[in-house]
Amino acid sequence: MERPTITIVGLGLVGTSIGLALRQEKEDEFDIIGHDRNFGQAKDIRKRGAVNKLDWNLINACEKADLLIIATPLEGVRETLELAGNYLKNGCVVIDTANLKAPVIEWAKAHLPESVSFIGTDPIISPDGEGVEAATPDLFQNALWCMSPTPSATPEAVKLVSDMIYLMGARPYFLDPFEHDGLVAGVEHLPLVLSAALLQMTFGAITWKELRKVTGAAYESATQLPSTDAAYYRDILLHNRDNVVRWLDLYADELRSFKELVASRDAEALEEAFDKAVDARILWQEQRKEGYPDIAAKKPEVPGMGGFLGNFLGLGALRRLSPDKKSKKDSKK
Repeated sequence: MERPTITIVGLGLVGTSIGLALRQEKEDEFDIIGHDRNFGQAKDIRKRGAVNKLDWNLINACEKADLLIIATPLEGVRETLELAGNYLKNGCVVIDTANLKAPVIEWAKAHLPESVSFIGTDPIISPDGEGVEAATPDLFQNALWCMSPTPSATPEAVKLVSDMIYLMGARPYFLDPFEHDGLVAGVEHLPLVLSAALLQMTFGAITWKELRKVTGAAYESATQLPSTDAAYYRDILLHNRDNVVRWLDLYADELRSFKELVASRDAEALEEAFDKAVDARILWQEQRKEGYPDIAAKKPEVPGMGGFLGNFLGLGALRRLSPDKKSKKDSKK
């Protein structure tokens, strides 16, 4: 009996972590095919166990998929949809993990046949480290995973992806794609611009040779950029231009307010401003730790991989992850 096939295009931090998380549960009931332009990196990822097969040809990798996960930077999502869209199986479910949803959904509408269900997703993660080296099967534990299904996505496809997200320890959070992009502009994309601006300002200063000697944790934290690929930042900011510009204007207003407090030596108001900032950060961290109870939903029983993939895709009665059969993750505890 043919086993369900999951194809992951893009074996970076997110794609590799997805593979590790899924194979950790029931690797014997489905195949995971990996594709990445970096062949050397892809081989290393296979050795780590995130995928059990590699295919260097994008179309070959995608046309075998019952579930296609595109875990590439933004333009990679467009390219994959353009090249592989017409080669996908009828009933294939496709998701992406890019940090923007509105443009991706438009590309999906343009390049995918009606027989394919597309669901835009965005896992909200805080990795311990940078790059694929930080990939771990526990990356998504207790995380929110944004979902923006297209109108043509079937209810079964939405449930399939929701179940997969729960299986990896995260919680689905449904958002309109335009709302998603407006929100992430303020907390994901704005910080990228601020980091780049601070780096350019300080590195270009006449006193940089002296400045660099006294840089510490504050500078390191404020200038952290998750990728060395400048095109990644270019594409994100330009595709979300209006939202980013709006948040930049708001931030500029806030900077001017702080400038006035410092320039006027208003000690009381300055202390109050930092009190509010500290309290806001503490509250946010507490809410995040609690899983944002204001949006928490009752977590349904999570089926085994064979259960939800097999039943939805009609590939036979694969064994479920029953209570008396522990997952590999549980058996290691």
